[in-house]
Amino acid sequence: CTYVSYTRDPSPCSLTMPQGLLDLSKSALVVIDMTIEQIKEIAYRKAQLVERVRSLVNCGRFKLVVDSHLWFRHESQSTLASLFPKVGHWDNPEAQLIPELMECSGMVFLEKYQYSCFTDSTLAACLRNHNIRDVYLCGINTDYCVLATALDSFYKGFRTFVIEDAVSSCNGKQGHLEGLAQIEKFMGEQVSTGGQYRQCVLHSRDLLT
Repeated sequence: CTYVSYTRDPSPCSLTMPQGLLDLSKSALVVIDMTIEQIKEIAYRKAQLVERVRSLVNCGRFKLVVDSHLWFRHESQSTLASLFPKVGHWDNPEAQLIPELMECSGMVFLEKYQYSCFTDSTLAACLRNHNIRDVYLCGINTDYCVLATALDSFYKGFRTFVIEDAVSSCNGKQGHLEGLAQIEKFMGEQVSTGGQYRQCVLHSRDLLT
């Protein structure tokens, strides 16, 4: 993984909905919290999750692939650092990306400090620097960090999609489905293409085939 630093830009951009839904030339894949310590807490579709995320990272269709996972250097850096004292600390080897993804090339690592990948991070600036229009989310947890990141991405003006079979939750199937329900409730059918609308939750086959 490559660490890249960008100047923060917290201001939202205007939401536009151009044509070409599956044209990924202006798209970014954001991989959320796929670390050794956090994947251990996943029981629901763990093997499928790892396989789907790895396939998406390696498909070569996205303009940008971002690895965003918790990375605390000291407790004062985030309220989550004290809430979860055993997760995301930089000096813990298990806070690293899982081996199945560590071997993938071309991923940009951006430190994550809160539930949302956007909060207090340089993610928005990184996406705009690469002229990203569409953001696709995968990883964990559907009902926490994926949900929070999806809402922030939507607020900041990116066309935002959650890849249903490439996310999961430590709260099992129920937590996963509850997270998807909240995402659909608050974001719903957002993207117009050819006079029709598409749901914000999609399947990896829509991107890999």
